[in-house]
Amino acid sequence: MRLTPLGKAALQAAGVKIVPVQENEEAHIRIKNELLTPIQRKLFDIISNGKPMSRAKLAKEAGYDHEEMSGFKKAVSTMKSLGVLEYIKNGGQDMVQLTDLAFPCGRGSSAGDRSATS
Repeated sequence: MRLTPLGKAALQAAGVKIVPVQENEEAHIRIKNELLTPIQRKLFDIISNGKPMSRAKLAKEAGYDHEEMSGFKKAVSTMKSLGVLEYIKNGGQDMVQLTDLAFPCGRGSSAGDRSATS
């Protein structure tokens, strides 16, 4: 997700200072603090490496008995609606991963590793 030139101009005209994200970790912090509930933050952290994970494995790692539990389904669905998480199919398996919104510096780039984007 990015601001359009028109959106950026409108925000600046309203006195909003726009500070670009310099590292993926910074984007992760902003997303978690500004958009997510505690359980969504936990899910985010589990898949924050940017790689796809099966819904079943994500549910297990988050402490759910299975992926069909309503709390898990609601958290994942809301994260998708926010544009933070996406559903993908991999070999017929239902997978999830964070969207590019969480990786403004590219996937595989971390706070101490700028070589992935250089």
